[in-house]
Amino acid sequence: MEAMRRKLFGFIIPWFTAGLLILEDYLNLPWFFRKRVCLGITDVEWSLRCHDFFDLLFLALPLVAVALVTWLLRRRWNADGLSLFTSTVVLGVPGILALFIIIAVAVSKRLPTGIGEEFTIFVLFVYLMTLVGVAAGALAPRHVPVDDEAHGE
Repeated sequence: MEAMRRKLFGFIIPWFTAGLLILEDYLNLPWFFRKRVCLGITDVEWSLRCHDFFDLLFLALPLVAVALVTWLLRRRWNADGLSLFTSTVVLGVPGILALFIIIAVAVSKRLPTGIGEEFTIFVLFVYLMTLVGVAAGALAPRHVPVDDEAHGE
């Protein structure tokens, strides 16, 4: 059962990452915050920094979400972080390809005929983001030890 969970995790976690990126692109959250916050900045240099900040912030949020999900599942299943990372390395690309083939069939009602350069770059980007997020969640400690002497008051 434990091996099946790890394999399922490695196959499905790229779906989570890709779903977050697609949702973020659909909702266009950086634009919303840039319009609300950066509009009042009159200095051009600081306005551009504000725009870059929100772009990078919303690019990093899927990484943080994947790391948090990995860490929570690792604690809940009492799983080894290395085994979760390994299953993601092995099954991540097939998982992403399966997701996008399912989306392509759902949208166009037929199988995709070819793979373009942009598609390949996006798949590799999602794969690398997933690996970084899973590695961060796998390396995080399961619990934070509390020093009783420091909190003894």
